[in-house]
Amino acid sequence: MKIDGGFVSRVETQAVGRMLVKALLGIAATLEIEPVAKHVETEAQLDFLVENGCKRFQGHLFAAPKPADDFLALARGKSSPRENVVVRLPTRA
Repeated sequence: MKIDGGFVSRVETQAVGRMLVKALLGIAATLEIEPVAKHVETEAQLDFLVENGCKRFQGHLFAAPKPADDFLALARGKSSPRENVVVRLPTRA
């Protein structure tokens, strides 16, 4: 299940956006499928998603889109990323 960036972008500013994303994550958990949150752009969005059980993300917070050839070179270890790539998850007590 992919959670559209239109929903993710609202978790910082709209209570209804937070409720909707929580509901989608709950549905995914009930169905035992791993959701992917799309278009994650801020630490606040990432924190909200992690706090609510999401473990997979994609978006500009992690890396900008790349042409296919650049991605293949990166994946094959023949180049290094041009930007910092976030690979950590916040730890919660």
